[in-house]
Order: sequence, then structure tokens, then C-alpha cells
Amino acid sequence: MLQIAIIFILIAAISCYKVKYPFTTRRNTQEDSVLSGGGYALDYKSTCCIKGIAILFILVGHIAGTFQTVLFTPLPAAGVSLFLMLSGYGLSESYKSKGLKDFWSKKITRVLIPYAIVITLLVLFKTYDIKLIDYVLEIAGIKTTYWYIGYQIKWYIVFFITMMTVPNRNVWVFALISVLMFLTLGSLEIEQSPAFLIGVIASKYKDYLSHFSRGSVFLHLMAFAFIGIMFLAIKQLPCVREYFGTSLYSFVQMIHNIAFALCVIAIVSLNPVIRKSSFLVFCGIISYEIYLIHFPFYTNVRGNFLMAISLISISIAVSALFYALNGKISNKIGCILKF
Repeated sequence: MLQIAIIFILIAAISCYKVKYPFTTRRNTQEDSVLSGGGYALDYKSTCCIKGIAILFILVGHIAGTFQTVLFTPLPAAGVSLFLMLSGYGLSESYKSKGLKDFWSKKITRVLIPYAIVITLLVLFKTYDIKLIDYVLEIAGIKTTYWYIGYQIKWYIVFFITMMTVPNRNVWVFALISVLMFLTLGSLEIEQSPAFLIGVIASKYKDYLSHFSRGSVFLHLMAFAFIGIMFLAIKQLPCVREYFGTSLYSFVQMIHNIAFALCVIAIVSLNPVIRKSSFLVFCGIISYEIYLIHFPFYTNVRGNFLMAISLISISIAVSALFYALNGKISNKIGCILKF
């Protein structure tokens, strides 16, 4: 546990330094400026920063599991909740300005193509041994080894169909789908069932949320923290742990995942220093690549401190190169798809 704590502290220390990283520049707009009067700041830099925190939660949480400690177990789940919330928020904001224009071409180039590249490399280097039909299903996003990608694609399909047919009732449809997912899917998906919906609601009430005072945001932070800690404590009760693998246990997990994720958003909104972290913004921009790169290899850490440091460093470095490569590939494929 001490070794993971050291890794966590090192990452936090690096996040405090203002270092120039590639891919962290973007044309400033009024929306990208930091909200000085409080409120929930979900501008470009804030969302990148939150994504950076989310992927580091997932990375450290996965590695911590190989050290046989459960102390950091809530981190990956909270990180996934953050990604889904930002996905719901981002898709809704994009729909406001551009509708469904280039919806699937962007998903293919930004999500499926990088995933197909990684899966193909894993198959070629014999890391994955799968049949041809399974390989086709993998790269098409139909039957994915990475559960999060398959789950995210389900939400893409739901979002596209809903906004094509009943856009004015989208929140109600997404709420219904969240309930159905809770009742029918596996435990990991159940735990995340309301996250995308929360992001959509945040987009709908964006102006209202942006005018919250700092005091109001702080009170929300305290409430989210209290709920998260309370349900995390409830999960430790023997009478609750007896239901491990059931919907009841997943519901308890779901509440503290969502609560801790909302805590992160509130903290980032309150603290401009965090939003100015070049490292967090950088990790946020390449977060999808980090997820793809580290996932097949984190079990090889096996509680070794140097292996853990190496995996984190190599994952971030390779992901930066992969992101640049994806940009070039995506531009070419995007032009073909548009044509």
C-alpha cells in the first residue's frame, strides 16, 4: 500500500508543475475561459483536466489491484463514471451546435479505429489469441474485450437514435434506458447506468449550473463526499457483502461511484490551480490512448514498484505518439467517410 501511495503522491506532484506538453494548446474562446464567479466549469480545459484525473484514477487503481490492496479500488469506477458523464455532456453540447452531422464518422475515426489498431497489434504479437469472427466483432465494437468501449458504443447508438427520433424527450428516454441497463446488464455496466444521463442533464442545465456561487459548489462537494463515504462504508458491512454480484450490491457501488465522480467535478470547478495543470490536461487529451495502451499489460505489474512506474511512464509516452498517429489516420479516413 505504501508503494501505491508513493506513486499517487508522485503523480500529484507532477500535476502541480506547469510544463509544456504537446497537444495542450487550443484557440481560446469565451467558453474556454475559467469561470471566475464559481459555478460548475465544464469548459474545454476543465473537461480535459477531469479526463486526465479520470484516466489516472483508472491507471493507478488497476495497478493498485496487483499490489493486493483494496484501498484504491473505488478509483477506476469513479474514473469511468467521469468519462461517461463527460461523454453525455459532450455529445449533448455538440448536438446543440452541429446536430448529428458527422456523428458516426467521428466515432469511427476517434474510437473504433484506434481500438482496431490496438487489437490488431495484440493479435499479431500473440497477446490475444482469438478466432477470425471474434476479431471482426472486436474491431467493429460489437463484442469487445475492453468492456467500457462496448458499453460506450451502446450509449452512442441510444443517443443517435433518440436524437434522430424524439430529441425533445431525450432526458426521459435516457432515464428509461438507464433503468433498463440497470436491470439487464452485467455488474460493471449496472454500476455506471446513470452516469451518461447525468452528463446529458448537466448540458441541459448548463447555464443554471454555471451561475452557482462558490459557496453552493462547496456545499454540493460536501454532500457528494458524505454520500460517497457513507455508501462506501455501507459496502463494507458483512450483510451487504453477502450480496456481492447482485443488483443490490451494484446499486451501492453505483451510488458511491457517482458521488465521488461528482466530487472531482466540484473540486476542479472550485480550484483554478488544478485546471491550470498542463500534465492533467495533457493526460486528458490522450486519455483514450492511455486506456487502450495500459489495459492489456497492467496485470503484469504483479506488485512490483519499478514495473508500476515503468508501465505508467511508458503508457503515457506511447499514448502521446499513438495520439499523434491517430490524428493523421483519422484525418485521412474522415475525408474518405465524408466523401
